[in-house]
Amino acid sequence: QSMATCSGRSLLQVDAFRSVGIPARVAGTPDWYNNSGNHNWVEVYVDGKWRFTEYYPSGKFDESWFLERAGKADKNKPNQWMYASSFKTTNLSFPLVWDDEIKYVYAENVTDRYVELYKDQLEFAKLEEGKINIKVVMLKSKDCSITGNNRTKTNIEVLIDNKVFDQGFSSGKEDDMNKYLNFKVESNKAFTLKFINENGNAIFKNIMPSEKDKQIVLYYNEKPNI
Repeated sequence: QSMATCSGRSLLQVDAFRSVGIPARVAGTPDWYNNSGNHNWVEVYVDGKWRFTEYYPSGKFDESWFLERAGKADKNKPNQWMYASSFKTTNLSFPLVWDDEIKYVYAENVTDRYVELYKDQLEFAKLEEGKINIKVVMLKSKDCSITGNNRTKTNIEVLIDNKVFDQGFSSGKEDDMNKYLNFKVESNKAFTLKFINENGNAIFKNIMPSEKDKQIVLYYNEKPNI
């Protein structure tokens, strides 16, 4: 079905890393701070320390959609902790949400590291003041809902003053539902999104200036303006 849970994908990725000699382990949380559910991901040991990566890597370690949720964990609530699996025996067990009676998978509490990473992200965000985040979704057509099978992967360019400012690929049907194409642009500044539709025609969508983050939905079957 070209689909899997985050746990299944993480286990597969850990096996792949280990098969080429890269130390790797599964990490996860039984529940986010806002009670929005559990999640599992992967950590790799690089340059003398553990770094995390998702199964759709951004190209950089310690970056993902979930860092804000991880960074807001309550250190006094074990159900919100970040756990990393451990081959070595510890006094903690990795929370397997599908069977909480299993205690033989050992773990370490790595919550502090994720909280610090989130603090670093907030400091960086201060440097990004005056910019907004644009989340872009490409669907097959206007009568489609925003679900995995309706998403289309294609290159999208951001044009500012008729010049390419940034570009990237939209998420497709095999990507995680939490993955979006994101762009950072200046607030209160108009820009244009350009892509090639299913018939090979260039489509230009003019986006009005905004002070707030926004989500933009594009359609792969859209016809060019004449």
